[in-house]
Amino acid sequence: QGGSTKGRLRDAGDGSYTQGVSVQSDTTVLTLVPYVASPEGSLPAANVRVWSGLPSTAVANASMVPVFVVVEDAMGLPLRNQDFSLSGPNGIELPTQGNTGDSGVAIVEFRSGTANPGPALVQASSGALSAQNVIWILPSLGTQQTPVRLGSPWERAAVDRWRAGVPVGVVRETAPASPVAALPAVPPAAASPAASPSVAEASVPASEAAAPGAAPSPFGVSAPVSTGSAYVDQEEVPFLQARVGLSSVGIQFSQSHDGAADVIPPEAGYTRSLPLGVVGLNGHLRTRLMDDSLHIEVDGRWGRYGLQTGDVTKKHSLTHLLAGARYRHPVDAGSLAVRVEGGLWFHRTDILSFRYNEDRTSANQIGQNMTGVRVGAGASSRVGPVDLSILVAETFAPSPVDTHLGISLDTKLGMVEVDGRPVLLRIDWATEFRHVGLTLEGIDVRLNDRLSVLGVSAGFDL
Repeated sequence: QGGSTKGRLRDAGDGSYTQGVSVQSDTTVLTLVPYVASPEGSLPAANVRVWSGLPSTAVANASMVPVFVVVEDAMGLPLRNQDFSLSGPNGIELPTQGNTGDSGVAIVEFRSGTANPGPALVQASSGALSAQNVIWILPSLGTQQTPVRLGSPWERAAVDRWRAGVPVGVVRETAPASPVAALPAVPPAAASPAASPSVAEASVPASEAAAPGAAPSPFGVSAPVSTGSAYVDQEEVPFLQARVGLSSVGIQFSQSHDGAADVIPPEAGYTRSLPLGVVGLNGHLRTRLMDDSLHIEVDGRWGRYGLQTGDVTKKHSLTHLLAGARYRHPVDAGSLAVRVEGGLWFHRTDILSFRYNEDRTSANQIGQNMTGVRVGAGASSRVGPVDLSILVAETFAPSPVDTHLGISLDTKLGMVEVDGRPVLLRIDWATEFRHVGLTLEGIDVRLNDRLSVLGVSAGFDL
């Protein structure tokens, strides 16, 4: 209602499509909903997915919200021609029955009707399966509410994938006249340029669709802007990040003590400089539990090196293992989307110590394991195509033993894809100051080193 497509849909050949749209002169709000034909599932129904194309609407039927319903098989493919039922609070206008049709994706209209302002819980059921979605009904002068997302992290991730493939665009009346943007058919929700209420008959590629200053918040809350979708976290915050690669660690080590024991060298040290240093493997795994708030992550590094004392060369491992949780909270930083972060991790690493052999002709190399709790704080943001993260942390075992200063960059590798999935590159740079006190042969010994860590890895987001 209020507009129509103009001309044929054109394939740009890069995953985006262009469609001309005409807007009637008396239309102030136009909702663009794509039609998608998906591969059909062949297994029995396993899940019902329901989501709204927009997180809110106004009272008194001021606008329509498209509601999508999919019945999936165990492989996540939509089942065609599946009957389902819908229910919601009193006063709303919503079909009570529907069918997924030949596309496997059903689209119905939700209107506020006579319902009171507040969250409206919509439930979709098919057989014994059901799912729920919340749509905010706002007062006439109400502001955008935070989208309410129900279900487990895995259920929300499944809905995110559907929402990314079926984005909904909104065109509202604004003062300057400009063309109506075409809606991309497959990429995650992209904002459309504002349009005047007069008829527009222009096609705009999806790459030109974002209006300056009208981009939605990457934290899932849309400010009162004139265009765009309020849901963009399916691209900004992947459900799972996995990276594997190589690392190189430079070491500057020293051991000292104030005792008079002749079994412990009064001083000892060694250096292994970058760029080679200790070359090894590194990996990073992160999954989100609460949208963009709470993440569980595992970070590991392992390398092998040899060290000669006298006529003896001994091999050692340089390991680093972190496993814990990171909490991220968005803050207002003008045009930058900044998240303040804090984390708590289990931390395990190792360090060398030295003592003389029996005839004092050389020093024995003794590995020492350090296990403790790391506490850290930092910030992250997206700068252009790059995700930037900074972290300052300390490991306690139980006294402070490892001070960490690190920065990470993560970005897509241009047109590099594997099985249709983009490959992402991660670069880590960190400096660690390890300062350990322990007792060797009854002597209090101080172990100090500085690690300069460079890691390069690649992987996928899911």
